Amino acid sequence: MKRQDENWKPVDGYYWYRKLGNRVCAELDCGSAVSVRERHRFSLMDSWRVRLDCEEPELSDCFKPDTHLYLTLELNCSDSVKLVHGSSVCSGRLEIRSTQSRSWSPVCEGHLDLHGAQVVCRELGCGAPELLQGALCGAAEAPAVQTFQCEGHESALLDCGSSESQTCSSGTAVDLTCTGGALIDSSFNQFTHFDLIYLSFVFYQILMMSD
Repeated sequence: MKRQDENWKPVDGYYWYRKLGNRVCAELDCGSAVSVRERHRFSLMDSWRVRLDCEEPELSDCFKPDTHLYLTLELNCSDSVKLVHGSSVCSGRLEIRSTQSRSWSPVCEGHLDLHGAQVVCRELGCGAPELLQGALCGAAEAPAVQTFQCEGHESALLDCGSSESQTCSSGTAVDLTCTGGALIDSSFNQFTHFDLIYLSFVFYQILMMSD
């Protein structure tokens, strides 16, 4: 991360937590945090330390100057599915990202079964599906009419077979709750990877916009 009239400094990942990972992924418009790979690197150098349980509205305010670097992280985001407006990082309304427009849309209730829910929970690094129900959408948030036919073993929802429907007959979107899952994970697949040192460029942009 870099602030005005300062040099670039890495972000130390020693106190990293999943909710902050979700905020970083959301800032990059890359869905939800899935996993993190640790890279141990203890050294005495200027860096940024994570503020624990940060609720600051500006993401850049969740970091404070430090002089020790314990480890850096590679953050793994899902750029195709996410759960939003939930009580935890593993619950909320399911949204998928269009491969054409790159915009996010909720999934129509009834167009995703339990097998599909298993795939989504796994893709997001969470546990097994706990609750699958419907949720109301806003007037400007028409659910996607794509129906998914998953077998349950797929690594990503977009790997499942699918068909197009004419309408969303229920008028409601999928609301999914998965059991919690660990964010620190060594498994990497087709998701997008970000080294947190490189993410300092994003934090710098956020700081510049907030000035």
